[in-house]
Parts: sequence; C-alpha cells; structure tokens
Amino acid sequence: MAANVNSSEFTHATQLFADKTAANAWRTSLTVFDASTSTEGVVKQCTHVGDLAGSVDSVAIVAGASVTEPTTIGTISATPSDAEIKAAFTALAEKINYLTYRLEQAGIMADS
Repeated sequence: MAANVNSSEFTHATQLFADKTAANAWRTSLTVFDASTSTEGVVKQCTHVGDLAGSVDSVAIVAGASVTEPTTIGTISATPSDAEIKAAFTALAEKINYLTYRLEQAGIMADS
C-alpha cells in the first residue's frame, strides 16, 4: 500500500541542509496524510461495520464500547450443553463488537 509523504521543500540548488538543525527541522516536517475510506494515509480506513445486535436465548449482545470483558471466553466442555454453546456464541459476538469499536478508536475503521 503506497502513501505519499509530505515535507517542506529544499530551497538551495546544491546544498541539502545548512546545518544539523536545518536537517532535523526537515526530518520533523515529514508527515503522512490522514486516512479516509477513499484515500490512503497511514492506512486506508475501512467503512464502518455495525455491531452485531440481538440476543442469544434472551441474553442481549453487548455493543462494542460497552463490552466489559473483551479478553476471555468461557470454557466449553468436550460435550457442551446448550447453555455453554449459547454463552460462547454471545461472548464471541461481543468480542467482534469490541474489535470493531477498537478499530474505530484507532482510526482504522470509520466511525458509525
């Protein structure tokens, strides 16, 4: 993925930098455009994906910003019960919602 880097222009025909301070000033002037859904920048921003919504056996699926435990899924036994499967499905849906929320916060996904 290509992105344009912006910087201040050189002003002298044969000398890049007058001194170390000028070289460092030029280096710190380097920037990359912000990303959007139509232009590349640091990354190309994807369009927003809505949260998974609804419920599993009357247990509501939590929206991304409200997920309280984004790192674990309960243990499922070798012969899982319906309750274990439903709990795991709900937890996975919430993890997906949390991931999309974090992608929004990072600027990689457009806001809803």
